Amino acid sequence: MEDSVCDLGSWTTALPECVEKPCSEDDIGVGQWRAEYNRVSVERGTRPHGTTATFVCTERGHRTSDTKQCLTGQWRGDAPTCSKIPCVHQNLRNGRVHYSTDNPEQGTTRNVACKAGYRATEMEDSECDLGSWTTALPECVENPCPPLVNHPDNLAVTYSEESDGSHYPHSTLATFHCVEEGFVLEDVNEGQRTCRKGEWRGPNTYPRCTIEPCSEDELVLANGELNITESQWSEEPDHTVPLQPLYVLSVDIEQVTRSNVLLDNGEEMHQLVCKIPCVHQNLRNGRVHYSTDNPEQGTTRNVACKAGYRTTEMEDSVCDLGKLDNCSTGMCRKSMPSIGEPSRLLGSYL
Repeated sequence: MEDSVCDLGSWTTALPECVEKPCSEDDIGVGQWRAEYNRVSVERGTRPHGTTATFVCTERGHRTSDTKQCLTGQWRGDAPTCSKIPCVHQNLRNGRVHYSTDNPEQGTTRNVACKAGYRATEMEDSECDLGSWTTALPECVENPCPPLVNHPDNLAVTYSEESDGSHYPHSTLATFHCVEEGFVLEDVNEGQRTCRKGEWRGPNTYPRCTIEPCSEDELVLANGELNITESQWSEEPDHTVPLQPLYVLSVDIEQVTRSNVLLDNGEEMHQLVCKIPCVHQNLRNGRVHYSTDNPEQGTTRNVACKAGYRTTEMEDSVCDLGKLDNCSTGMCRKSMPSIGEPSRLLGSYL
């Protein structure tokens, strides 16, 4: 602002310019915020004409949209106001969301409550921070069911849905089955439960395992008939075995099993067969050889005489319908000597 003097035809100082007056940074005001300027300072502590001041709130979770502008030496605009940053208001299917304030904003806490029969996937409270919730909104899902107790010992359960073993999700189907082979559920209508809203729905009692029955239609006995006193086989049924005339069972009945018409004679399994036996015969001065240990239908028989004897019948015999087709075993007689043998043997001929 120094004056200029004309001296020897020239001004002692150059002609100054008229420029817009700057604004003092001290005039911007003070509060819970700081100012950020879009133009650099020309003189320390001032900002040139046209500078815009944007305000940033210093308290966490607060913000303002207010600005000021320097115009001919003065800051024009409203004083900045910092307000809490809001969070989205959310709703929950099958439940309600409770907020600690009417309008969710910085510091507001949130928790959920599910309606009866449902549970929240997460129970932790959430807080609004910098415009976002610290945890995602949980879901209300139908209550899971605890595992069913395997009771009694012979009863087990399989589940249609996978689980860690502590709970099974809604709509899981639980099916009971018997562990021991040869046992079935006494009542198949009691064999399943369904998880509904935290409870197993189905019969109130556990099913029972019983020995698997065999159908009478599976019983086939050639040349005879197997009768039992019950409509189906039980563990130890009363039974009779009427056979056709002359027929007997191939094995003794000691225990009726659950496997069709198989019997257990204490050593191995045999199929029940009706056969007609033949009489076991012995031979004087010789031996009778049978093709089976016990002569029965189809057994063949032949004889061998001891030294010095011959059989009266050489033909083999077959056991058929309880009789041998050649009923006689023959006899073992002393052999006749050939012509020319010493006369000392003649006295022993038959």
